Amino acid sequence: MTRAYLPFVDWMKTVGLGLIVLGHVGHNVIVLATPPFYPKQLGVAFFVFATGYTLAGERRGALQTVVTRWFDVWAWGLLFALLMTAIGLGVLGDANPSDYLPLAGGLNILFNNFPANPTTWYIGSYLHLLIVWALIFRGRQIGVAALVVIALVEIVVRALLVPALGQFVAYQLFFNWLTVLAFGLWAGQRQLAPRAWPPLPAALFLVAWPVAIWALGWTQTFPFMTSTLVAPPLDSWLLSVCVTIAYACYTASAFALLGRLGDSRLVRFFARNTLLVFIAHMPLFYLLQALLPPSIGYGPRVAIEFVLCFAGLALVSELIRPAIQPLFNAGRQRLVALTAGR
Repeated sequence: MTRAYLPFVDWMKTVGLGLIVLGHVGHNVIVLATPPFYPKQLGVAFFVFATGYTLAGERRGALQTVVTRWFDVWAWGLLFALLMTAIGLGVLGDANPSDYLPLAGGLNILFNNFPANPTTWYIGSYLHLLIVWALIFRGRQIGVAALVVIALVEIVVRALLVPALGQFVAYQLFFNWLTVLAFGLWAGQRQLAPRAWPPLPAALFLVAWPVAIWALGWTQTFPFMTSTLVAPPLDSWLLSVCVTIAYACYTASAFALLGRLGDSRLVRFFARNTLLVFIAHMPLFYLLQALLPPSIGYGPRVAIEFVLCFAGLALVSELIRPAIQPLFNAGRQRLVALTAGR
């Protein structure tokens, strides 16, 4: 199925991945920008929104769509997990088995922590979001009233999960991303153009939100911040309301602003290489932390690590894709043939 090219999707993927990488290598640089969570989480929100927008135009069967979209993510994840197991056994005597949990249907969501390679948690959660689309949203029109109901459900589930099972479980579970996914489906079903959205409210939100929300008081727990002004159990409800509103509004702002930038060859380059960068940048960051001499200041260190983890890995991906992608394509096409019409 041939789809019309949507430049804003590549912009959101590229900027989102940039926020993820910068959030890891330069946490202190942007940590205060998006309370009560961290800016790198917006990278995930942007990916989920873009997924929803494009899922709205899917005409393939549900099973075929899920298999096709998840296969490359799973394949790259498996390839790198095997590589990290070989390195781990050879150097540290540790096979890093937790890296396989996201590949096994997303079992990582059962644990209140991340896998050894932390960004791979999303591989399993992405599968769950695709399944939710296939079972619940596929073929259904989403209106504003439905978006409100979905947001309320997300808020309730997150608020209950944080104190009961821990922040990591609440963060990785698909409910944490349900509103952004539905928002993308809503926009995609109407084929909304980013340029139709006024840029001024989006820009004002980016400035006003941190100022207003920091006034509520937050301490830097992970993966969400914790209110210092509201006592449990109400603190988890305040957190959940703020997270849902901020995920949706930051994503809408990015849609309105980035969609005005148009096509770019450089952005296309980064967008088509996001998978390897997403999966491999944290192990490379750990390696650079050990290799770079302590005499390098924080600013130059962040710059070096960002360039290597973002642009460097994108270039590596571009170079190895001609050899690896045909293998992935063959595996995907075999699965597509098995799931045709389903």
